Amino acid sequence: MQYDQMKISQVMCHYVPGHSFSYERLSGGGNNVLWKVLFDGMSKFVIKDYGSDGCERLAREWAFLGKLAGNKISNVPLPIWVDRERQLACFSYLDGRKLQLRDVADAHILQAADFIERLYSVATGGLPRAKGSHDTLLGHLTEIELRVSNLENLIEQRTTSSLLNAFVVECLRPEWERRKQLILKIGGIEYFDSIHKFPSPSDFGFHNILCKKGEITCIDFEYAGIDDLAKLLADFSLTPEIPLSDAHNSLFRKTIMSRVYLDKNFEKRLALLDFLFPIKWVCIILNVFMPEKLGRILLASGSEISKRQSEKLLLATQFFSRYRKMELFK
Repeated sequence: MQYDQMKISQVMCHYVPGHSFSYERLSGGGNNVLWKVLFDGMSKFVIKDYGSDGCERLAREWAFLGKLAGNKISNVPLPIWVDRERQLACFSYLDGRKLQLRDVADAHILQAADFIERLYSVATGGLPRAKGSHDTLLGHLTEIELRVSNLENLIEQRTTSSLLNAFVVECLRPEWERRKQLILKIGGIEYFDSIHKFPSPSDFGFHNILCKKGEITCIDFEYAGIDDLAKLLADFSLTPEIPLSDAHNSLFRKTIMSRVYLDKNFEKRLALLDFLFPIKWVCIILNVFMPEKLGRILLASGSEISKRQSEKLLLATQFFSRYRKMELFK
């Protein structure tokens, strides 16, 4: 923590010399360390420390928010300055709180849909591809297969708990094989032809939304970029932190889909992704077991390792049970 404080102090003195500031550590950064900075006792900013492995996440977020600022989309953080050498960026501070599941109302869902609709009209020039964006069915299948295989590799190395081992071997892998084989049998390669791309937040859900006096603002665009609306809709319905009701997910989808251009295979492609993505999200929940990601997650959350892993394994098993009986094109 002392190193973090020195790092922030040095950067602030470099970018705003001769001014006073105070700062405090913020909670809630899934991958990063966040600081709220009070500048001259008045203005508030957020400094995000992306860490030594955060170059790609910083680049995506900075490009995306710059694009939105240029198109006068205002319910997002405004980019102030970036320090790529230190993997830091400064953004305007947005007041608000994260909603609990019980607090999410139709009005919030409609505002979220309005935000995506506005993005749909923004040109994609200058943006990178979103994280996990794929132009083909094979791309999605390959990504999920890799995620499941990575968990199996941990088991083979005997670096995980017996509970995780049993879950992956007895539940996750068999269900993934069932879904994968059904998709390969039915096909659907043509559903990915001529995808209409747009500037997507990618990791979009109420875990990345703040609310103040009934108005929402959107934060965290580290995975944002050019992507497929079908992927965003499939992901939005599955985000495990705030699992929305079927009614709210339906309202979100129907509102957007009634307002924007959809390519001819959109709904069939969405059905395929709906069927595949629960397995992907189980693996994402279990990222806390992956050695290359564990350090960053723990630095951002401050949680003790075994406790954090136990919580995530429980969440993964509950999430898996909720979506286990899904069928394709029901």
